[in-house]
Amino acid sequence: MLVWIDIETTGLDPYGNVMLELGLVATDNDLDLVDSFHAVIAYRDDIAYEEEFIRNMHTASGLWDECIASTYALREAEADACDWMARVGGKASPMAGSTPHFDRSFLKVHMPRLEDQFHYRNADVSSMREFARRWFPEMIEPTPIGAHRALSDISDTLVLARYYRAELFGKRPVSP
Repeated sequence: MLVWIDIETTGLDPYGNVMLELGLVATDNDLDLVDSFHAVIAYRDDIAYEEEFIRNMHTASGLWDECIASTYALREAEADACDWMARVGGKASPMAGSTPHFDRSFLKVHMPRLEDQFHYRNADVSSMREFARRWFPEMIEPTPIGAHRALSDISDTLVLARYYRAELFGKRPVSP
């Protein structure tokens, strides 16, 4: 079991910015979908954007309007996400995703109970990308949708993980 995460935020600083959206996807070890969780966090008066670029990105994706319309409080989303993790058996999963250390930094500040549900290790597809680009520069990887929405970004990450598994590691891992 792997639990994949993506969050959307108002900036890069977990202490000065806030979470707007949380997506979690559970897959089996063959990267086939098991279940998913999604939360759009309600707008709060103290939300501040670090950069105009990020505000424009979330406005264009529709996330900002969804946050304004949402009544889903941060603590409620965290409790529901923890319940979901328990239901899918995600406690032993590393935090999987594209740059999950970023997501983990926000969870530690804004959703510490959820962060505690993950194994301490990360499974980082962006690291695979860095090695692939250096070792196999001729590879043409799939083009991500790049919607800057949690579940869509996880889907892009899974497409890349499946691609790297097939192209770099073969279809199935070989036992030692």
